[in-house]
Amino acid sequence: MEKGKTLSASALTSLFIAVLFSVYLLAVGKGGYTSITSFKYGLFLAICGAYAFGLTALFCRRRTRPKVGRGVAAVLALMGLFLLFTAVSACLSPYFPQTLLGFHRREGLLTVACYGLCFFGAALFGRPSRRLIAVFAVSVVLFCLVCFSQLLGGNPFHFYPEGLTYYDGNDAYRYEFIGTAGNAGLTGAVLSAAGPLLTAALLRGQGKSRFLLLIPVVMVWAVTLKIRVAAAVAAVFGGTLLLLPSVILRNPAHRRRFALVLLLVVLLAIAGIYCFDIGGGTLHELHALSRGEWDDGFGTGRLFIWRSVAALVPERPLFGGGCDTLGQRMTAEFRRYDAAKDVTYTAAIDAAHNEYLNILVSEGLLAFSAYAAALVLSLALVVRHRQNNAAVIWGSGAFGYGVQAFFGLRVCIAAPFLFLCWGLALAALREE
Repeated sequence: MEKGKTLSASALTSLFIAVLFSVYLLAVGKGGYTSITSFKYGLFLAICGAYAFGLTALFCRRRTRPKVGRGVAAVLALMGLFLLFTAVSACLSPYFPQTLLGFHRREGLLTVACYGLCFFGAALFGRPSRRLIAVFAVSVVLFCLVCFSQLLGGNPFHFYPEGLTYYDGNDAYRYEFIGTAGNAGLTGAVLSAAGPLLTAALLRGQGKSRFLLLIPVVMVWAVTLKIRVAAAVAAVFGGTLLLLPSVILRNPAHRRRFALVLLLVVLLAIAGIYCFDIGGGTLHELHALSRGEWDDGFGTGRLFIWRSVAALVPERPLFGGGCDTLGQRMTAEFRRYDAAKDVTYTAAIDAAHNEYLNILVSEGLLAFSAYAAALVLSLALVVRHRQNNAAVIWGSGAFGYGVQAFFGLRVCIAAPFLFLCWGLALAALREE
Protein backbone atom coordinates (compact mmCIF):
# COMPACT_ATOMS: atom_id res chain seq x y z
CA MET A 1 0.00 0.00 0.00
CA GLU A 2 2.83 2.36 0.84
CA LYS A 3 4.39 1.78 -2.54
CA GLY A 4 1.11 2.50 -4.29
CA LYS A 5 0.69 5.78 -2.44
CA THR A 6 4.22 6.85 -3.31
CA LEU A 7 3.59 6.08 -6.95
CA SER A 8 0.40 8.14 -6.86
CA ALA A 9 2.30 11.09 -5.42
CA SER A 10 4.96 10.58 -8.09
CA ALA A 11 2.37 10.51 -10.87
CA LEU A 12 0.75 13.68 -9.56
CA THR A 13 4.15 15.37 -9.31
CA SER A 14 5.10 14.34 -12.83
CA LEU A 15 1.86 15.87 -14.12
CA PHE A 16 2.50 19.04 -12.11
CA ILE A 17 6.02 19.42 -13.52
CA ALA A 18 4.89 18.64 -17.08
CA VAL A 19 2.18 21.33 -16.87
CA LEU A 20 4.70 23.93 -15.70
CA PHE A 21 7.18 22.89 -18.40
CA SER A 22 4.57 23.16 -21.15
CA VAL A 23 1.31 25.00 -20.47
CA TYR A 24 2.79 27.49 -18.04
CA LEU A 25 5.85 28.24 -20.16
CA LEU A 26 3.87 28.84 -23.35
CA ALA A 27 0.68 30.52 -22.07
CA VAL A 28 0.43 34.31 -22.50
CA GLY A 29 -3.23 35.12 -21.89
CA LYS A 30 -4.88 38.28 -23.20
CA GLY A 31 -3.42 41.75 -23.15
CA GLY A 32 0.03 40.91 -24.52
CA TYR A 33 3.19 41.96 -22.74
CA THR A 34 1.39 44.60 -20.66
CA SER A 35 -0.46 42.00 -18.59
CA ILE A 36 1.76 38.94 -18.88
CA THR A 37 3.17 39.20 -15.33
CA SER A 38 -0.25 39.29 -13.67
CA PHE A 39 -1.49 36.49 -15.95
CA LYS A 40 1.48 34.23 -15.25
CA TYR A 41 1.27 34.97 -11.52
CA GLY A 42 -2.37 33.93 -11.35
CA LEU A 43 -1.74 30.82 -13.43
CA PHE A 44 1.27 29.84 -11.30
CA LEU A 45 -0.75 30.14 -8.09
CA ALA A 46 -3.60 28.12 -9.61
CA ILE A 47 -1.30 25.28 -10.74
CA CYS A 48 0.54 25.19 -7.41
CA GLY A 49 -2.75 25.35 -5.50
CA ALA A 50 -4.14 22.39 -7.42
CA TYR A 51 -0.95 20.41 -6.81
CA ALA A 52 -0.93 21.23 -3.09
CA PHE A 53 -4.58 20.16 -2.82
CA GLY A 54 -3.85 16.88 -4.60
CA LEU A 55 -0.87 16.09 -2.37
CA THR A 56 -2.88 16.92 0.73
CA ALA A 57 -5.63 14.57 -0.37
CA LEU A 58 -3.10 11.78 -0.85
CA PHE A 59 -1.48 12.38 2.55
CA CYS A 60 -4.86 12.36 4.26
CA ARG A 61 -5.31 8.79 3.12
CA ARG A 62 -1.89 7.60 4.15
CA ARG A 63 1.43 9.30 4.73
CA THR A 64 4.38 8.55 2.52
CA ARG A 65 8.03 8.93 3.49
CA PRO A 66 10.43 8.79 0.57
CA LYS A 67 13.87 7.60 1.59
CA VAL A 68 16.70 10.10 1.18
CA GLY A 69 20.43 9.89 1.75
CA ARG A 70 22.31 12.15 4.15
CA GLY A 71 23.53 14.56 1.47
CA VAL A 72 20.07 15.11 -0.03
CA ALA A 73 18.56 15.29 3.45
CA ALA A 74 21.01 18.06 4.34
CA VAL A 75 19.99 20.07 1.27
CA LEU A 76 16.31 19.60 2.11
CA ALA A 77 16.95 20.72 5.69
CA LEU A 78 18.78 23.84 4.48
CA MET A 79 15.94 24.71 2.12
CA GLY A 80 13.49 24.18 4.96
CA LEU A 81 15.49 26.68 7.02
CA PHE A 82 15.48 29.08 4.07
CA LEU A 83 11.68 28.98 3.92
CA LEU A 84 11.43 29.31 7.70
CA PHE A 85 13.72 32.35 7.83
CA THR A 86 11.88 33.87 4.87
CA ALA A 87 8.58 33.47 6.70
CA VAL A 88 10.05 35.07 9.83
CA SER A 89 11.42 37.89 7.70
CA ALA A 90 8.00 38.52 6.18
CA CYS A 91 6.27 38.53 9.57
CA LEU A 92 8.83 40.78 11.28
CA SER A 93 8.93 43.25 8.40
CA PRO A 94 7.60 46.76 9.02
CA TYR A 95 5.63 46.28 5.80
CA PHE A 96 3.72 43.23 7.05
CA PRO A 97 1.11 42.05 5.93
CA GLN A 98 1.95 43.37 2.43
CA THR A 99 4.96 41.05 2.48
CA LEU A 100 2.61 38.09 2.15
CA LEU A 101 1.83 38.99 -1.47
CA GLY A 102 4.66 41.41 -2.22
CA PHE A 103 4.75 44.81 -3.82
CA HIS A 104 6.27 45.39 -7.25
CA ARG A 105 7.33 41.91 -8.40
CA ARG A 106 4.65 39.77 -6.67
CA GLU A 107 7.52 38.04 -4.87
CA GLY A 108 5.83 37.88 -1.48
CA LEU A 109 5.88 35.00 0.97
CA LEU A 110 3.09 33.23 -0.93
CA THR A 111 5.18 33.11 -4.10
CA VAL A 112 8.29 31.94 -2.22
CA ALA A 113 6.18 29.21 -0.60
CA CYS A 114 5.13 28.08 -4.09
CA TYR A 115 8.81 27.92 -5.07
CA GLY A 116 9.32 25.72 -2.04
CA LEU A 117 6.43 23.52 -3.16
CA CYS A 118 8.06 23.13 -6.59
CA PHE A 119 11.40 22.27 -5.01
CA PHE A 120 10.23 19.83 -2.34
CA GLY A 121 7.63 18.24 -4.59
CA ALA A 122 10.20 17.57 -7.32
CA ALA A 123 12.89 16.43 -4.86
CA LEU A 124 10.70 14.07 -2.81
CA PHE A 125 8.22 12.73 -5.38
CA GLY A 126 9.66 13.68 -8.77
CA ARG A 127 10.77 11.13 -11.31
CA PRO A 128 13.60 12.61 -13.46
CA SER A 129 12.48 10.64 -16.50
CA ARG A 130 13.35 10.97 -20.18
CA ARG A 131 9.68 11.78 -20.77
CA LEU A 132 9.98 15.00 -18.77
CA ILE A 133 13.07 15.94 -20.79
CA ALA A 134 11.07 15.36 -23.96
CA VAL A 135 8.19 17.52 -22.71
CA PHE A 136 10.56 20.33 -21.84
CA ALA A 137 12.45 20.00 -25.14
CA VAL A 138 9.26 20.23 -27.22
CA SER A 139 8.09 23.23 -25.19
CA VAL A 140 11.45 24.95 -25.68
CA VAL A 141 11.20 24.39 -29.45
CA LEU A 142 7.75 26.04 -29.49
CA PHE A 143 9.03 28.81 -27.21
CA CYS A 144 11.92 29.52 -29.58
CA LEU A 145 9.61 29.44 -32.61
CA VAL A 146 7.59 32.23 -31.04
CA CYS A 147 10.83 34.16 -30.48
CA PHE A 148 11.91 33.62 -34.10
CA SER A 149 8.53 34.84 -35.33
CA GLN A 150 8.89 38.02 -33.29
CA LEU A 151 12.49 38.51 -34.40
CA LEU A 152 11.24 38.35 -38.00
CA GLY A 153 8.80 41.17 -37.28
CA GLY A 154 5.75 39.05 -36.50
CA ASN A 155 3.25 39.57 -33.71
CA PRO A 156 1.93 36.13 -32.66
CA PHE A 157 -0.78 36.09 -29.97
CA HIS A 158 -1.03 39.91 -30.45
CA PHE A 159 1.82 40.19 -27.98
CA TYR A 160 2.49 43.79 -29.04
CA PRO A 161 -0.06 46.55 -29.66
CA GLU A 162 -1.22 46.84 -33.27
CA GLY A 163 1.52 48.15 -35.51
CA LEU A 164 4.39 47.48 -33.09
CA THR A 165 7.01 44.72 -33.12
CA TYR A 166 9.90 43.49 -31.02
CA TYR A 167 12.16 46.08 -32.64
CA ASP A 168 10.09 48.95 -31.23
CA GLY A 169 11.40 48.07 -27.77
CA ASN A 170 13.07 50.96 -25.93
CA ASP A 171 11.50 53.27 -28.51
CA ALA A 172 7.72 53.02 -28.71
CA TYR A 173 7.70 51.25 -25.32
CA ARG A 174 10.16 50.72 -22.47
CA TYR A 175 12.40 47.65 -22.38
CA GLU A 176 12.26 44.70 -24.79
CA PHE A 177 9.70 41.91 -24.77
CA ILE A 178 10.07 38.60 -26.55
CA GLY A 179 8.89 35.01 -26.29
CA THR A 180 6.14 33.94 -23.92
CA ALA A 181 8.09 35.00 -20.83
CA GLY A 182 7.71 38.74 -21.43
CA ASN A 183 10.80 40.80 -20.72
CA ALA A 184 13.89 39.77 -22.70
CA GLY A 185 15.75 39.23 -19.43
CA LEU A 186 13.19 36.68 -18.27
CA THR A 187 13.32 34.96 -21.65
CA GLY A 188 17.08 34.82 -21.15
CA ALA A 189 16.53 33.22 -17.73
CA VAL A 190 14.41 30.45 -19.27
CA LEU A 191 17.02 29.87 -21.96
CA SER A 192 19.75 29.82 -19.29
CA ALA A 193 18.15 26.75 -17.74
CA ALA A 194 17.19 25.14 -21.05
CA GLY A 195 20.56 25.46 -22.81
CA PRO A 196 22.83 23.59 -20.37
CA LEU A 197 20.08 21.08 -19.50
CA LEU A 198 19.41 20.07 -23.11
CA THR A 199 23.13 20.03 -23.93
CA ALA A 200 23.75 17.70 -21.01
CA ALA A 201 20.81 15.51 -22.08
CA LEU A 202 22.25 15.35 -25.59
CA LEU A 203 25.73 14.32 -24.40
CA ARG A 204 24.73 12.12 -21.46
CA GLY A 205 21.57 10.57 -22.93
CA GLN A 206 21.26 7.13 -24.43
CA GLY A 207 20.04 5.93 -27.81
CA LYS A 208 20.00 7.62 -31.20
CA SER A 209 16.82 9.53 -30.35
CA ARG A 210 18.85 11.87 -28.15
CA PHE A 211 20.30 13.49 -31.29
CA LEU A 212 16.88 15.06 -31.84
CA LEU A 213 17.83 17.32 -28.95
CA LEU A 214 20.20 19.07 -31.36
CA ILE A 215 17.12 20.92 -32.64
CA PRO A 216 16.18 22.69 -29.38
CA VAL A 217 19.86 23.13 -28.41
CA VAL A 218 20.69 25.02 -31.63
CA MET A 219 17.46 27.03 -31.37
CA VAL A 220 18.30 28.06 -27.81
CA TRP A 221 21.80 29.14 -28.90
CA ALA A 222 20.41 31.17 -31.80
CA VAL A 223 17.78 33.01 -29.74
CA THR A 224 20.28 33.66 -26.94
CA LEU A 225 22.75 35.29 -29.32
CA LYS A 226 20.04 37.30 -31.08
CA ILE A 227 18.41 38.85 -28.00
CA ARG A 228 21.86 39.83 -26.64
CA VAL A 229 21.09 39.38 -22.94
CA ALA A 230 24.58 39.17 -21.46
CA ALA A 231 23.47 37.10 -18.45
CA ALA A 232 21.90 34.49 -20.74
CA VAL A 233 24.99 34.36 -22.97
CA ALA A 234 27.16 33.79 -19.89
CA ALA A 235 24.87 31.01 -18.67
CA VAL A 236 24.09 29.21 -21.94
CA PHE A 237 27.63 29.26 -23.31
CA GLY A 238 29.91 29.98 -20.36
CA GLY A 239 27.91 27.80 -17.98
CA THR A 240 27.92 24.88 -20.42
CA LEU A 241 31.68 25.20 -20.96
CA LEU A 242 32.24 25.09 -17.19
CA LEU A 243 30.06 22.01 -16.86
CA LEU A 244 31.73 20.03 -19.64
CA PRO A 245 34.98 19.21 -17.77
CA SER A 246 33.30 18.83 -14.40
CA VAL A 247 30.24 16.67 -14.99
CA ILE A 248 28.91 16.45 -18.55
CA LEU A 249 31.81 14.66 -20.26
CA ARG A 250 31.85 10.98 -19.31
CA ASN A 251 35.47 10.04 -19.92
CA PRO A 252 37.84 11.22 -17.12
CA ALA A 253 40.70 11.68 -19.58
CA HIS A 254 38.51 13.83 -21.83
CA ARG A 255 37.42 15.87 -18.82
CA ARG A 256 41.04 16.55 -17.82
CA ARG A 257 42.08 17.54 -21.34
CA PHE A 258 39.07 19.80 -21.81
CA ALA A 259 39.65 21.39 -18.39
CA LEU A 260 43.25 22.19 -19.36
CA VAL A 261 42.22 23.69 -22.71
CA LEU A 262 39.44 25.67 -21.04
CA LEU A 263 41.83 27.01 -18.41
CA LEU A 264 44.25 28.16 -21.11
CA VAL A 265 41.45 29.84 -23.06
CA VAL A 266 40.19 31.63 -19.93
CA LEU A 267 43.71 32.85 -19.08
CA LEU A 268 44.23 34.10 -22.62
CA ALA A 269 40.83 35.81 -22.55
CA ILE A 270 41.66 37.55 -19.26
CA ALA A 271 45.02 38.68 -20.64
CA GLY A 272 43.37 39.92 -23.84
CA ILE A 273 40.71 41.85 -21.95
CA TYR A 274 43.36 43.45 -19.75
CA CYS A 275 45.67 44.40 -22.61
CA PHE A 276 43.20 45.46 -25.31
CA ASP A 277 40.18 47.76 -25.20
CA ILE A 278 37.91 46.15 -27.79
CA GLY A 279 35.36 48.80 -28.70
CA GLY A 280 32.33 49.47 -26.54
CA GLY A 281 29.88 47.31 -24.66
CA THR A 282 30.66 44.54 -22.20
CA LEU A 283 34.24 43.93 -23.37
CA HIS A 284 35.12 47.60 -22.90
CA GLU A 285 33.60 47.58 -19.42
CA LEU A 286 35.54 44.44 -18.46
CA HIS A 287 38.75 46.05 -19.76
CA ALA A 288 38.11 49.14 -17.64
CA LEU A 289 37.28 47.11 -14.53
CA SER A 290 40.41 44.98 -14.94
CA ARG A 291 42.41 48.21 -14.75
CA GLY A 292 40.57 49.49 -11.69
CA GLU A 293 38.38 51.98 -13.58
CA TRP A 294 34.92 51.96 -12.00
CA ASP A 295 31.79 53.45 -13.52
CA ASP A 296 28.33 53.08 -12.00
CA GLY A 297 26.88 52.85 -15.49
CA PHE A 298 28.70 49.59 -16.25
CA GLY A 299 26.53 46.51 -16.70
CA THR A 300 23.59 48.69 -17.82
CA GLY A 301 23.72 50.35 -14.43
CA ARG A 302 23.99 47.18 -12.37
CA LEU A 303 27.10 48.31 -10.51
CA PHE A 304 25.23 51.38 -9.29
CA ILE A 305 22.21 49.28 -8.35
CA TRP A 306 24.32 46.69 -6.50
CA ARG A 307 26.17 49.37 -4.56
CA SER A 308 22.91 51.11 -3.63
CA VAL A 309 21.22 47.87 -2.59
CA ALA A 310 24.20 46.64 -0.57
CA ALA A 311 24.08 49.86 1.48
CA LEU A 312 20.65 48.76 2.79
CA VAL A 313 21.83 45.39 4.12
CA PRO A 314 23.26 46.72 7.45
CA GLU A 315 19.91 48.37 8.27
CA ARG A 316 18.20 44.99 8.82
CA PRO A 317 20.96 42.36 8.51
CA LEU A 318 19.44 39.17 9.94
CA PHE A 319 15.91 39.16 8.49
CA GLY A 320 16.03 41.91 5.87
CA GLY A 321 13.19 44.21 5.00
CA GLY A 322 10.77 41.42 4.08
CA CYS A 323 9.80 39.75 0.83
CA ASP A 324 9.63 42.10 -2.16
CA THR A 325 10.13 45.30 -0.14
CA LEU A 326 13.25 46.67 -1.81
CA GLY A 327 11.25 49.23 -3.78
CA GLN A 328 9.73 50.53 -0.55
CA ARG A 329 13.12 50.97 1.13
CA MET A 330 15.20 52.30 -1.77
CA THR A 331 15.47 56.06 -2.23
CA ALA A 332 18.17 56.08 -4.94
CA GLU A 333 17.06 56.19 -8.57
CA PHE A 334 18.72 54.65 -11.59
CA ARG A 335 19.50 57.00 -14.48
CA ARG A 336 20.57 55.98 -17.97
CA TYR A 337 21.50 58.37 -20.76
CA ASP A 338 20.62 57.38 -24.34
CA ALA A 339 23.03 59.26 -26.57
CA ALA A 340 21.16 58.32 -29.76
CA LYS A 341 17.97 60.02 -28.53
CA ASP A 342 19.60 62.55 -26.21
CA VAL A 343 17.26 61.35 -23.45
CA THR A 344 17.98 60.44 -19.82
CA TYR A 345 15.77 57.67 -18.47
CA THR A 346 15.01 57.60 -14.74
CA ALA A 347 13.62 54.54 -12.96
CA ALA A 348 12.97 53.50 -9.39
CA ILE A 349 14.99 50.54 -8.09
CA ASP A 350 12.68 47.74 -6.91
CA ALA A 351 15.00 44.76 -7.51
CA ALA A 352 18.71 44.17 -6.96
CA HIS A 353 19.26 42.70 -10.45
CA ASN A 354 21.11 39.94 -8.63
CA GLU A 355 18.93 37.24 -7.09
CA TYR A 356 21.40 36.41 -4.34
CA LEU A 357 21.84 40.03 -3.28
CA ASN A 358 18.07 40.43 -3.47
CA ILE A 359 17.58 37.55 -1.00
CA LEU A 360 20.22 39.04 1.30
CA VAL A 361 18.63 42.50 1.44
CA SER A 362 14.98 41.38 1.43
CA GLU A 363 14.98 38.12 3.39
CA GLY A 364 18.10 38.58 5.44
CA LEU A 365 21.46 36.98 6.15
CA LEU A 366 20.00 33.84 7.74
CA ALA A 367 17.78 33.03 4.74
CA PHE A 368 20.58 33.89 2.31
CA SER A 369 23.09 31.67 4.16
CA ALA A 370 20.75 28.67 4.14
CA TYR A 371 19.92 29.19 0.46
CA ALA A 372 23.56 29.61 -0.62
CA ALA A 373 24.66 26.59 1.43
CA ALA A 374 21.92 24.46 -0.17
CA LEU A 375 23.04 25.50 -3.66
CA VAL A 376 26.73 24.82 -2.99
CA LEU A 377 26.03 21.45 -1.35
CA SER A 378 23.75 20.43 -4.24
CA LEU A 379 26.43 21.28 -6.78
CA ALA A 380 29.00 19.29 -4.78
CA LEU A 381 26.65 16.28 -4.68
CA VAL A 382 26.10 16.36 -8.45
CA VAL A 383 29.84 16.62 -9.11
CA ARG A 384 30.53 13.79 -6.67
CA HIS A 385 27.89 11.58 -8.32
CA ARG A 386 28.70 12.63 -11.89
CA GLN A 387 28.06 9.07 -13.07
CA ASN A 388 24.35 9.69 -12.40
CA ASN A 389 23.11 10.88 -15.81
CA ALA A 390 19.78 12.25 -14.58
CA ALA A 391 21.41 14.22 -11.76
CA VAL A 392 23.89 15.75 -14.21
CA ILE A 393 21.17 16.67 -16.72
CA TRP A 394 18.79 18.35 -14.29
CA GLY A 395 21.63 19.78 -12.23
CA SER A 396 22.97 21.44 -15.39
CA GLY A 397 19.65 23.23 -15.84
CA ALA A 398 19.75 24.51 -12.26
CA PHE A 399 23.40 25.56 -12.66
CA GLY A 400 22.67 27.49 -15.86
CA TYR A 401 19.86 29.41 -14.19
CA GLY A 402 22.09 29.99 -11.18
CA VAL A 403 24.75 31.65 -13.35
CA GLN A 404 22.35 34.18 -14.87
CA ALA A 405 20.84 34.76 -11.41
CA PHE A 406 23.96 36.82 -10.60
CA PHE A 407 22.58 39.42 -13.01
CA GLY A 408 18.86 38.67 -13.13
CA LEU A 409 15.54 39.10 -11.37
CA ARG A 410 13.65 36.47 -9.39
CA VAL A 411 10.14 36.54 -10.87
CA CYS A 412 7.55 33.76 -10.92
CA ILE A 413 7.64 33.70 -14.73
CA ALA A 414 11.09 32.05 -14.83
CA ALA A 415 12.12 31.13 -11.26
CA PRO A 416 9.98 27.94 -11.07
CA PHE A 417 12.24 26.32 -13.67
CA LEU A 418 15.21 26.68 -11.31
CA PHE A 419 13.41 24.98 -8.43
CA LEU A 420 12.02 22.19 -10.63
CA CYS A 421 15.43 21.41 -12.18
CA TRP A 422 17.09 21.64 -8.78
CA GLY A 423 14.52 19.36 -7.18
CA LEU A 424 14.71 16.79 -9.99
CA ALA A 425 18.51 16.67 -9.68
CA LEU A 426 18.07 15.79 -6.00
CA ALA A 427 15.38 13.27 -6.90
CA ALA A 428 17.90 11.52 -9.16
CA LEU A 429 20.39 11.42 -6.29
CA ARG A 430 17.66 10.24 -3.92
CA GLU A 431 16.86 7.31 -6.19
CA GLU A 432 20.54 6.42 -6.32
